[in-house]
Amino acid sequence: SSYLALANFYTQVEKYASAVGVYDQLLAILPDSVSALIGKGSALYMLGDNEGAETLWLQAKEKAKGRNSGSLGEIHTNLGLLYYYRGDYELAVVMHELAARTLGNDHRVWGRIAESYRAAGNPELERDSYARAIELAELQLQLNPNDWETLGLLGIYHANVGDAEPALDYMNRMLALDVPLSTPNYFSALIHWSLGDTEAAYEELQLAIDKGIPASMLLEDPDLMKLRALDVPRFDAVLYANQG
Repeated sequence: SSYLALANFYTQVEKYASAVGVYDQLLAILPDSVSALIGKGSALYMLGDNEGAETLWLQAKEKAKGRNSGSLGEIHTNLGLLYYYRGDYELAVVMHELAARTLGNDHRVWGRIAESYRAAGNPELERDSYARAIELAELQLQLNPNDWETLGLLGIYHANVGDAEPALDYMNRMLALDVPLSTPNYFSALIHWSLGDTEAAYEELQLAIDKGIPASMLLEDPDLMKLRALDVPRFDAVLYANQG
């Protein structure tokens, strides 16, 4: 529908509050719309309303059972991310593995499984999952060499297995596309931090914040929380500098 297209557009350009308003209009007409429930949950999540997001995604899961396996994969992915950022790593693994049943050819699913295994303390399964993520992501790039998200995530995958040269190459290819969003700089901060370059991580983090990435998202990232632990006043000063 035109409502769904508009709401999805607002989400893609990181106008999350506007997206919520349009999703609400759609849900007033179609209260059982799985796509609208997923989308509104994602927008709320990016605005820092984790409880609201989880409620909507669980509602969507109940409505999607038995009739929309593709949506179930997306729902399980979203719940897996929520649980990962909440620190429930074992539950995150379960959700991402459920997502892989229907989205097993999506490199992002395997990257999320890998990071959940890392956080849960299972390095062997982490490395195997990153290897699968890299394989699938490289296939994706053959279809679209200018897929900025896949380029950035390949940088993250390689950084997390200690392959600095390809990690930085993929990161630089992503940044060269000059995508006007905060996410590429967020990805770059994670890559530099994984490779041990604290100063470069802070530079990219500052750019992401300047472009409007939600502070709540950064404060929940387990990797960035390790960066914060090194110098809490510095991290928080960067995070909140633009908030008056």
